[in-house]
Amino acid sequence: MAVFLAMSVLYIAIWAATFFSTSFRWTFIEWHFFKLMTSASVVLTSSTLITGVVCRLGFGKGLPEHCTYLLFLSRLMTLMSTLI
Repeated sequence: MAVFLAMSVLYIAIWAATFFSTSFRWTFIEWHFFKLMTSASVVLTSSTLITGVVCRLGFGKGLPEHCTYLLFLSRLMTLMSTLI
């Protein structure tokens, strides 16, 4: 997980650093499809990075209990449907 988060931060940092290049800035301004694809890539990577951080912070906080409760509910619903 740490490798994924580090690679995401590195990708966003490299993308931001490419704006120091005048040819990249010109391409970004003039080619609308390129602008759309690079912007979408950074937005999706940023949202994935944020989701990864949230998941990492919530790791180990009650997932087994939640899954056990869902299993109990599904068995209860199956039992009730057989009785009706």
